[in-house]
Amino acid sequence: PGTGVPDGPDDPPPVPVPPSPTQIAQTASADWVVLPPTVNPGQIVEVTLGGFTPQEWVYAYVASEPVLVGAARADVTGTVRLSLEIPALSGRHSLVLYEPSSGLVRRQAIDIELSALPRTGGRLTGWSAGLALAVLGVLVLVASARVPRRIGKAASACDPPG
Repeated sequence: PGTGVPDGPDDPPPVPVPPSPTQIAQTASADWVVLPPTVNPGQIVEVTLGGFTPQEWVYAYVASEPVLVGAARADVTGTVRLSLEIPALSGRHSLVLYEPSSGLVRRQAIDIELSALPRTGGRLTGWSAGLALAVLGVLVLVASARVPRRIGKAASACDPPG
């Protein structure tokens, strides 16, 4: 699979002029990539899509800017596979795959959220969040029950014998 813009003996030809806003707008948006509701800058998005000319270069852009985020050669069946890093943009954009040799443009709407942090680890569900709060409450109660005893013991040790 392609990762970013490849380098080496199979380098793509010089980066073509990206598709025009008119070309992109005339292309129906499709859900050909399964994406979460929002993506974050730096997040890697895996793209696999067929229907391109076999062995031709396909370029990936995040448009409205447009920002080139990768390129790969379609395989013998016309399928392209890319791992694309989402650029530091925010708002509603289009992920565009463009084959300059045929003029084929495929796009999908994406929402990029700068303030969102990449998800790591598990997610707290309703019951696990409740359990975590209950454990925290018990710890606070235990700690608060011990505090007065410590103060009481410390004060009685300082009192002169009577």
